[in-house]
Amino acid sequence: MSPPRLSTLVAVLLGGLFLAGILIPTGTHPGPSKEQATTKSLLSDIMTACYIYRSEYGMFPKVDDAAQLWRKLEGENPRKLRFFSPRDSGETGFRDAWDRPITVRNRSAYMELRSAGKDGIFFTKEDLVLDFSPEGLRRGVRD
Repeated sequence: MSPPRLSTLVAVLLGGLFLAGILIPTGTHPGPSKEQATTKSLLSDIMTACYIYRSEYGMFPKVDDAAQLWRKLEGENPRKLRFFSPRDSGETGFRDAWDRPITVRNRSAYMELRSAGKDGIFFTKEDLVLDFSPEGLRRGVRD
């Protein structure tokens, strides 16, 4: 496996710093729930695995859904490399801390990872979303 490119490392570092700012509560503002923090961490881990995949193959995994992304990162790729080791995810896809599926949208210019969040309904204010592109993090996990 070739060493990661500098741009990949910078993007991952910036994403990690951004998430650290979200995950560490400051002042009297309450921090995220345990489920939110766990899901944000999982989204960040998936993004990191996609960047490592990109450093190996020169592009993000080409996928239509989360199950395909799961398989590509778990070793169903040209060199049979594992880019992601599951924690509490299911065997056929990524699951958030509420045990619901995480969706993947693979756009031409970026990828989007989305958890339905606490309410379990996609495309509401409760969603946890991470957008990233080959140039770097588009938007950190927003909720």
